[in-house]
Amino acid sequence: MTVLSVMQLNLRAHEVRSDLTDSQRLHVRIMRMFARVDRTYNRVLYRLDGSDNDPMLLIQSEVRPDVQILPVGYIRGVVRMRDDLADAFAQIQHMQRLRFRIRANVTKKLATKQTSTGKRVALTDAMEQMEWLVRKGEQAGFELMRDPFAVDGYAVTVVDERQEHGQRRNGNSIDKLTHAAVRYDGVLTVTDTIKFQDALRNGIGPAKAYGFGLMSVTPA
Repeated sequence: MTVLSVMQLNLRAHEVRSDLTDSQRLHVRIMRMFARVDRTYNRVLYRLDGSDNDPMLLIQSEVRPDVQILPVGYIRGVVRMRDDLADAFAQIQHMQRLRFRIRANVTKKLATKQTSTGKRVALTDAMEQMEWLVRKGEQAGFELMRDPFAVDGYAVTVVDERQEHGQRRNGNSIDKLTHAAVRYDGVLTVTDTIKFQDALRNGIGPAKAYGFGLMSVTPA
């Protein structure tokens, strides 16, 4: 079973405002809803959507989240859930065209003299951000739809969102977290159904634990 939960966050709640300013705090808040579940069998992906004035939280998981542990007033209205995403994923066909949205941590690792990978840095150039998604598509079984009228040649809108920060305690020290948020909206074509379905279930790119990598799709 794969469950999608949609929650409208209440900005009047102090806990919501605090969580939105610290990616680690939001991560902890979300994972508390799955505290009784073995994480080995429960991949949790989530994404902040909506606007700054009306934030919405999407959570994809293998079990239903325990929303009762959230503070009173944390969400507005009711939590909407659907638990048939696995069936929907299974119906995706080779060469099917889909509209998509993904919020990704668009970065690369710098090589050093000692190793081929090093510090992770944000990709801020628009062309590099698009090339990043093209590469991820090759790995995840999809290709972006071409658009001859677009500056970069693809039917994709790229929004470079603000960096997100957080603080994670590591023993007696505190690690500072910084993530480069980029939102992509566009049209893709499925080239490998197995790889694509796996990417939908497990996410795309780094920092999946901090609200990145969840791809949503609908028929184009």
